[in-house]
Amino acid sequence: MKEYAYIRVSSKDQQDGRQFIAMESRGIPLERIFSEKQSGKDTKRSELQALMDTVKNGDTIVVESISRFARNTRDLTSLNYTPAIELVCKLLGRDVSICPICGFQNASARGLAPPLAS
Repeated sequence: MKEYAYIRVSSKDQQDGRQFIAMESRGIPLERIFSEKQSGKDTKRSELQALMDTVKNGDTIVVESISRFARNTRDLTSLNYTPAIELVCKLLGRDVSICPICGFQNASARGLAPPLAS
């Protein structure tokens, strides 16, 4: 079981340093940090897809906020079935946990519980 990180900011003008510092302080090595500067309007993002291809059953994806998978948290938690919600469901279905540093509790296929507590 490994921890990976996903870092995203919406534009090239935005800074991702705060997210990198947070991930490095958790001890996630740089080679397991996937980062991009791209809108969250859909899930067609090269680093996100590379992360999806890399994670395995039992791994954890650490994000600063669950909104990194979508434009914002409201888009992700809306009642509409969006590509971002589909992505999160696919990860959880593969027993890959998602651990937001802020905003929500950790999510795992076993329910809302710390992913490494099993």
